[in-house]
Amino acid sequence: MSEQSKPPGILLSDDVIGLRRIEQDDASYFLRMRNDLELAVALMGYRGGVSSATVTAWIDQSNAKADEYNFTAVDLQENQEPIGYAKAFRIDNAARCGWVGLSLFDRGNIGRGYGGSILRLLIEYLVNEIGLRKISLEVLANNERAIVLYRKIGFVEEGRLREQYYHDGSYHDVLIMSRFAKQ
Repeated sequence: MSEQSKPPGILLSDDVIGLRRIEQDDASYFLRMRNDLELAVALMGYRGGVSSATVTAWIDQSNAKADEYNFTAVDLQENQEPIGYAKAFRIDNAARCGWVGLSLFDRGNIGRGYGGSILRLLIEYLVNEIGLRKISLEVLANNERAIVLYRKIGFVEEGRLREQYYHDGSYHDVLIMSRFAKQ
């Protein structure tokens, strides 16, 4: 998509997905995602849900951190409806590396290619605009769908944190996966 045809506020886009800065108007989507406990577990985040005040405060803080980039992903074909988010964090400018995470807001959108589009756009931004040479992420070892996607995009397993995440009465392994900009 050309710069001229991007909708206002969209920083990066392909033909389907656009990434823009997170806004307070996105709060209801984040609240729904963070309180969908199945999605929250996949994020290795809040296990018991969150309040609207917590989400509002997080949005305010998310755009103020110098070493973090947070984006709302919107479906450009569906009236720019928010469908997920992406974040880059722990950015180390000296080493030119950082970590990423992403999630869809609705489990009904899983399997539609949105996650791959979001991640590719985020990587493009981090490599071309921020200058990162290495991008890493963490994923639950039993999240096979995500692992297949990450491998398809060039991530490789660099390590395993055994019994790192506790959920539903048991401990789960977490994989550390990374990819270099030049692949």
